[in-house]
Amino acid sequence: MAFVVASSHELFQAVTYAGAAYLIVMGIRELRHRPADSGPKHRAVSSGYGRLVRDGILVDLLNPKTALFFLAFLPQFVRPAEGSGPVQILVLGGCFVVLAGCCDAAYAIAAGGLASRWHESHRARRRLRQTTGGVYLGLAGLTVLT
Repeated sequence: MAFVVASSHELFQAVTYAGAAYLIVMGIRELRHRPADSGPKHRAVSSGYGRLVRDGILVDLLNPKTALFFLAFLPQFVRPAEGSGPVQILVLGGCFVVLAGCCDAAYAIAAGGLASRWHESHRARRRLRQTTGGVYLGLAGLTVLT
């Protein structure tokens, strides 16, 4: 799948624009979000974990740069004299996934520790939503321009 996207300029552009459109939708959703008056809530719990997983998978699938990383960067480290190329790609890709998972887990743990403080304050929640929405919109702009 990644090879098909990487080899077709039109398909790559379509996936890029679809990803940018999704980031714009998420940014607008964050900026327009109106909190309920029922007190502080963690959005992750109120949104549902299934939706968070779905959104994460959708973002990964619509990110052609990740596919290009695996197609352009990892093959440089394959040494045919040392064994099967596909097996080496799988091992290198697996190492990348494990390291990325560890980094993401560290970010999630740190964010979880800060979440209770941020969600106690309406002002902090509003600023966090504005910042998040702005980051999504900024990333969408960068995606289209690069």
